[in-house]
Amino acid sequence: MMGLENLINNNNNNNNNNNNNNNNYNNDNNNNNNNNNNNNNNNNNNNNNNNNNNNNNNNNNNNNNNNNNNNNNNNNNNNNNNNNNRIIITIIFLLLLVLLLLKLPPPLLIYLYIYI
Repeated sequence: MMGLENLINNNNNNNNNNNNNNNNYNNDNNNNNNNNNNNNNNNNNNNNNNNNNNNNNNNNNNNNNNNNNNNNNNNNNNNNNNNNNRIIITIIFLLLLVLLLLKLPPPLLIYLYIYI
């Protein structure tokens, strides 16, 4: 009878050992899966952050380019306006000079000065 009890006990011990080994294996697998999931999540987060940073940089670059273009357009408009003003002033001055050369009567000259 003791031999049978020993066999049963050994069998139970083997089963327990097998269960423990299986549990350990399953735990290791779960840990590995968790680690892999964490790594994947971290990688995804990093990728998202990088994408966001790239998008922000692109937006900033676009804004800077737009600002530069606007500034250039404003400068060009100002230059054109200044040039047009110079031309108008020059034409007025030449007209006045012609009027003086023609020796128009003084009242007309005074009227022109006031008008301009």
